[in-house]
Amino acid sequence: PVLDRPFPKVGANDEQLGLHLALAGAAVNALAKLEDPRAIVPTLRLIYRAPQLAQQARRAIVAYGPASIVEVKKLLRGQQVEINQLFKAEKLDQSCDADGCQPVSLREFYAAILAGDLYDPSLAEDLLKLIKAPSLPAYIFDGAPGPSQHQAAFEGLRRLGNPATAPALLAIIRDRKTPVEDRTLAASAYAFVATDPKGSAELAAIAADNTADDSLRQAAADSLARVGVTLADLKANEG
Repeated sequence: PVLDRPFPKVGANDEQLGLHLALAGAAVNALAKLEDPRAIVPTLRLIYRAPQLAQQARRAIVAYGPASIVEVKKLLRGQQVEINQLFKAEKLDQSCDADGCQPVSLREFYAAILAGDLYDPSLAEDLLKLIKAPSLPAYIFDGAPGPSQHQAAFEGLRRLGNPATAPALLAIIRDRKTPVEDRTLAASAYAFVATDPKGSAELAAIAADNTADDSLRQAAADSLARVGVTLADLKANEG
């Protein structure tokens, strides 16, 4: 109940909000120590209601144990009923200002981050599916877009290190029709999931391409340095 308490009304002073967040933060820390899986859903709600406490809430989700994997998988698939109800009630899937509303990927963004926190390889396939949806900022603050759910998903794949995702990441790297940001993120994650040097030639070609995007070239070179095993791979990076 402490986690689900209503927040101070808009316009409340900073001290009221600070006290509210301090109490919720203390509660989620205590729940993490108790390791009781009944607290999973209230903690998930807290992440979306109070992003200021996301770090503490993320640690708690991990502490609750294997049951968290089940709920995060639901979250990734858009099937977590309580969170869906929260998003509908508070319109958290859009960011609105005087000029109107724009869709955001807040739900998917934190779902992907949590997947990486849990280090369960079974979550990798759902992260790949997130990447197939259009990239959207997780939030918009003062007119500036935040990181996208794609960024969180690629980082999650890197952390999970599931070798089964290597072919999909390599396909993204190769596809010139894919946005360069996604190709760059895929190149950065690839070396952490690949268990063989199959992608070395492709990475070397990108790194050597003077017409390619600089960030993509750097990511390709970094991955090549990790997965390369031949003298040709070494010479590609020397070049």
